[in-house]
Amino acid sequence: MWRLNNHPRIIAVLHPLIIFWFLEESIRDAESAFEQHMEVLTEQGGYVPAPKDPSDYINDSRLSEDGGVIALIELDPAKYESKAVKFNLTMPGNLLTAIDRYIKENGHYKNRSAFLAELARKEISHP
Repeated sequence: MWRLNNHPRIIAVLHPLIIFWFLEESIRDAESAFEQHMEVLTEQGGYVPAPKDPSDYINDSRLSEDGGVIALIELDPAKYESKAVKFNLTMPGNLLTAIDRYIKENGHYKNRSAFLAELARKEISHP
């Protein structure tokens, strides 16, 4: 997933063996497949992965070896997240001030929670 104009986008890498012979149908089915995958993943205690840049997939071996296709589809990953849980967090005041300043200047995040959740997703997704 990546962001365009501050809206989340997700890339589906479609393998030629699962595209049902029609690219348009496969793209329509990609959202359904992603939804089913996320339901199972979150039921098992998994999490919605962090956004990735589309360029990360350009050199994916599945594309060159198997004749895969990249298709961009628009999905709202927030609808697959579980209910938010409130908790207390302790950190240095100057760091909190820097986070608030970054959020205000950057404009990509609604608040501290959104900022920290996105950082957590990135760290968990890329150990």
